[in-house]
Amino acid sequence: MKIKNMIAIGAAGLTLLYSPFASAGGKDSGEVGRKDEALCSAKGSGSNGLERLMGALDVDIDRGMYDKKYAVIVSGSDDARYRENITLAYRTLLSNGFTPGNIFVLEAEGKKEGYYPYSITAPASKQNLKSLIESLHEKVDENTTFVMYVTGHGVRNEESEILVKGKNIAVSDLENWLSGMHPKFGILIFDQCFGGGFAKRLGKKEYVAVSASEKDEESMEGTFPNAFFGAWKNPEADKNKDGKISIQEAFDYALENDVHAESGEQSPLLVTDLDAGKIYLK
Repeated sequence: MKIKNMIAIGAAGLTLLYSPFASAGGKDSGEVGRKDEALCSAKGSGSNGLERLMGALDVDIDRGMYDKKYAVIVSGSDDARYRENITLAYRTLLSNGFTPGNIFVLEAEGKKEGYYPYSITAPASKQNLKSLIESLHEKVDENTTFVMYVTGHGVRNEESEILVKGKNIAVSDLENWLSGMHPKFGILIFDQCFGGGFAKRLGKKEYVAVSASEKDEESMEGTFPNAFFGAWKNPEADKNKDGKISIQEAFDYALENDVHAESGEQSPLLVTDLDAGKIYLK
């Protein structure tokens, strides 16, 4: 595997707390972690108390092994149930060809506690998510699969918002930041309360958006992410028997296996202009 790393440093931006390459397990993570260790040893300072801008990560991977893929996971809470959701998503991404160095986790205040298989890239904040997405603009192109998964808490004010420390992240914020990113496929998954506001607004053009609940509805106890990500572990989710799980198949499997969706307590959504049956993580 051929890997090239480059980090551009700026005056303000993402607070990098942990190497995204470290603590992910497996042969590839160890190899990349060693390469990244020196890059992560220096720290600077910037506005708003930010220590370091991680402006770019070039990971040049042999296409015979992997496609070009990036993922961002966001949670404004460090509750165990949300860390378990992150773990589910992280392991699903790894099993579908995403490399540890291309999966970025923004979580709560960025404190690593207990054992989880992922490293925290930075605290979950509006500024950090903006900086991270903007740093990926020139990396993500028409050959790239981009995934964003949001868990934790959501609120509904004038529009749906992701609850993080400081200023919340509104759907209009995320729409603006993603407007400069044009992947082959963008897969956006929102399981926080009122996530339907994000799905309905962002599921267009190159993006398919999935939410655990409607825009005016609370989501229930994390049952949707368990069912949705569980599709990749269950052969019965592969309805067309092509050996792959599409986003449509994962969503349909979640509808059938999420007890709160079955009971009508929450209304998951899949919104896209594309054929979600032809969109895959792998």
